[in-house]
Amino acid sequence: MVSRSLLLAGFVMVTFANQAMWVTFAPVASQVAAKLQVEVRWVGFLPVLYPVVFLLLSIPAGKLADMDAVKWVMIAGVLTAIGATVRFAGFNLFVLYFSQFLAAVAQPLILNGFVPLTKLYSQEKRSVVLTTMSVSMYSGIAFSLLAGVPVYSTFGITGLILPAAVLSVIGLVVLICAHRFLSTGPATPSSVNTGFGSVVCRPFVMVFGCILGLGVGTFDNLSTWLEPALSSTNFSHHAGQIMGIAISAGVIGVGVISPAVARYRWHIGYLKFVLVFVLLSMVLLTVYPKLVVFYILIITSSVLMFPAYPLIMEMVAERFLQGGLAAGAVGMVSRVVTVTLTLLASAYIGDASLFFRFLSIPLLAGVALITLWNDTII
Repeated sequence: MVSRSLLLAGFVMVTFANQAMWVTFAPVASQVAAKLQVEVRWVGFLPVLYPVVFLLLSIPAGKLADMDAVKWVMIAGVLTAIGATVRFAGFNLFVLYFSQFLAAVAQPLILNGFVPLTKLYSQEKRSVVLTTMSVSMYSGIAFSLLAGVPVYSTFGITGLILPAAVLSVIGLVVLICAHRFLSTGPATPSSVNTGFGSVVCRPFVMVFGCILGLGVGTFDNLSTWLEPALSSTNFSHHAGQIMGIAISAGVIGVGVISPAVARYRWHIGYLKFVLVFVLLSMVLLTVYPKLVVFYILIITSSVLMFPAYPLIMEMVAERFLQGGLAAGAVGMVSRVVTVTLTLLASAYIGDASLFFRFLSIPLLAGVALITLWNDTII
């Protein structure tokens, strides 16, 4: 019991650190770019590396997680710790991209380990464990976005990169301690030999991978591009705070809304509701770009949208024996959508109204998909 508690604690710390590294420089992208004497796009593309690598490694990482989730989570912890600490080697684009690459490789091992790791816990605890993991995932992003501007203003670059480095090293040590006392062993080959095609080609994987990419991916775009997109409104200095508060509020949504929706088995109905709400919010922001409206709609949308991830992962766990592979397949499809949208969005960051108009188009597609979905299909 103690070993499983240590495992969860170490995993939560590594997950938090890894996610914090994703958007470390997003709230101060313009200032960091000026310090590096490069275009802001080069700093903006640092977080884009995460979904690109996830897209390439999601399926292999899912298979590895199904075979021995604890082992590969520890390897992810090593990669995250090295990536976080190597940032101290020097402040230049090469070091930043190398560090980001190591952490990006670790991310699919971490996220696709959610479902397999929950199987180490009793049935009645799995929902709580999955919610805890999801909270740590979003909390890391929220921390970087919310603390980015004040920390950079007070402590500079060192202040930005220190928290993830410290927490990743501590988390890795805790994981190692947990592994010494945890008797799990790898899965048997027969339990993890499901083919890639037999999973990724299922309608559920394709549809909900797209929905995850279209819905939650909207907030990847906001986290990455909101600061330069708001330059046309003179609100750009609020971007980090808006997204930090939004994701912090989203963490609360995960902890409160996800268990309630799961208890009443309202997964599909809830996803329909939240996609429509976020779509209408983005449309309103295109025609009424006021600061108070940015705060209200983006924060409320986060509270409602963030529970979609654990809810979809819970549906994956219920429908697929190979949870890691299935989660990897859903993640791969979602990242195809997310990477495409994030790259395309860089062409629309010159004007806030145009940026939010662009975001509303994929959300409309998400509403159409969830409306047409037949829940009896696997």
